[in-house]
Amino acid sequence: MTILIFGMGNIGKSTVGELLVRKIGYDFIDMDTKIKEKYDTMLGFQDEYNDQYERDELRAEMISSWIKEKENVVIALSPVVYLDAYEDFFEDSDIICFDLTDRAENIFKYLEFDNLLHIPQSYLNKHKAYYMREIQADFDYFHTLYASKMDSISMDDKSLYEIVEKICKKYKLV
Repeated sequence: MTILIFGMGNIGKSTVGELLVRKIGYDFIDMDTKIKEKYDTMLGFQDEYNDQYERDELRAEMISSWIKEKENVVIALSPVVYLDAYEDFFEDSDIICFDLTDRAENIFKYLEFDNLLHIPQSYLNKHKAYYMREIQADFDYFHTLYASKMDSISMDDKSLYEIVEKICKKYKLV
C-alpha cells in the first residue's frame, strides 16, 4: 500500500507523514528532503528544471520509482500543479491519495513556528496581512485543484495525533 500526502506548502505533510508511519509501520519518504539531497536546495531543482510541468513530471517519476522500491510507503509530496502526470496514482487501488488542509491562520502559525525561510519574527508580524492573503490564495488554488482527484483531510484545530487517527480510521489502516 502506498499513501501520497498532497497539500500546499507548510501545511504539515511531512510531520503528519512521519507520525502516520510510526503508527502503521510503513516507510516514509519526504519528497522535499529527497530533492534537497540531490540538488542541494529546492532552488537548485527549480534552476535545473525551470518549467513547472517538467518538475511535476519528474516528481511523478520519482514517486513511481519509490513505489517500486518499497512495498508499504507514505510519501509527503511537494506541492504539485499539473496533476495529469499523477493519473496512474489516482486510479491505482493500492494507492491512497489525500489533500491535507487547514485554515490560513493555522498555516501562518506553522510559518511562525517552523520559519524555514529564516524570516525575522518582527517582519512576519508586520506583514501578517500580506502572508495571510498569500496563504489563502495558495489554499484556494491547491484545494480546488486537488478536490476533483482526492479526499481532503482537514487539520482545523485538531492535534497531529487526532489527524493521524482520522486518517487511519478513514482508510482502515490499523
